[in-house]
Amino acid sequence: LTFCFQLADCRSAMDRFLVAQLVAAVASAGDFWPRFGGRREVTQLDGEWLFGFNASKDLDVLQDFATTAPGLTPHGAAVPSSVDAVPPGILGRRGVAMYRRSFQQKGRARLQFMGCSFYCRVFVDGKEVGEHRAGGFVPWWLDLESPSQEITRELFVLADNRFNRSTAPLHTGGDFWHYGGLVRSVLLHNLPDDPREAWVWRAHVIPKASEYRKGYPSGQVDINVTLTSNFSGAISCGIAFDDFKEEIYNVTAKDGKFSIQAIDVPKPRTWSNVDPQLTTVTVKTFGASVTERFGLRIWGVDDGHVTLNGEKIKLHGWNHHTQWLDTGASPSDEQLDTDMALLKEGRANFVRGAHYPQDQRWLDRLDMAGFAMWEETLGPGVSV
Repeated sequence: LTFCFQLADCRSAMDRFLVAQLVAAVASAGDFWPRFGGRREVTQLDGEWLFGFNASKDLDVLQDFATTAPGLTPHGAAVPSSVDAVPPGILGRRGVAMYRRSFQQKGRARLQFMGCSFYCRVFVDGKEVGEHRAGGFVPWWLDLESPSQEITRELFVLADNRFNRSTAPLHTGGDFWHYGGLVRSVLLHNLPDDPREAWVWRAHVIPKASEYRKGYPSGQVDINVTLTSNFSGAISCGIAFDDFKEEIYNVTAKDGKFSIQAIDVPKPRTWSNVDPQLTTVTVKTFGASVTERFGLRIWGVDDGHVTLNGEKIKLHGWNHHTQWLDTGASPSDEQLDTDMALLKEGRANFVRGAHYPQDQRWLDRLDMAGFAMWEETLGPGVSV
């Protein structure tokens, strides 16, 4: 990645700050779960995008919008990054951020936004393809129809970080700064062109409790699968845990979903806060797969006490905001590792994620380190 910025050319402390933010944000684009394989191709669209910002209070972000004018995005910016991360003592800007970049598409595809804050409106080749109002920290996606041949397309995104009950109903204010922009990664997934082929989108694993040992994992799991389409009918599904042999299950999907109950996990390993053993499961349909990582654990309550795997546990820890002076809500991997080290130093085993869905990279680290996690939605008392 080549930047057109040179630190020597910066004319102010703010210029130097923004360059540091750009470099740190690009470095933050790391791996996170789940993983995809087989016929699945996933392209991470993180990096340098063309960028512009309109701070006018009168700009109506819902009006008809022509994206073709190059003057809308005269600068460069990193994705992911927060448009309003500023040094102490400076008020972060509010307005509409505009992002532009090209991408290659050769078949049906799905654009996935891991976080676009607050309100997000998306255009492809100048045509609006969708919007998002359910909170800036919620992953969401849009499907694109297949072009007649492989082509280069233009992606244009509006991200409005102004408080507004219509466009951003979940952003109700509060005692923390709501960062804006493309604050988390953007991914491009390929999809099957044949609607009769339904690939696995996500597989949610639910450990089952033992019938013989109260509150302890049985070594069996239920797997709830969501497909890439609303397919209904018979389907063959392959499931493999860790490096063990794949087993084939013939199931019936309804409206793009199916469940497989009480599957035995080979050589099961229990997850606990002192020994966080993690297991992977790969679920495959029509040659396309998703690999999820999970822990075999059972949470419960016994005589007013929280239990983990049948044993009483005292949870102690801290509230964790995704807020940094230089990167805002788009921390680097190094910043996340620093926060994890501080929690371990304080002998914590529990984190409250305030007050919004957390970065998947952070959740992955908590799983690996043996931390319990309380995750919240944004906007108390608000429905969308």
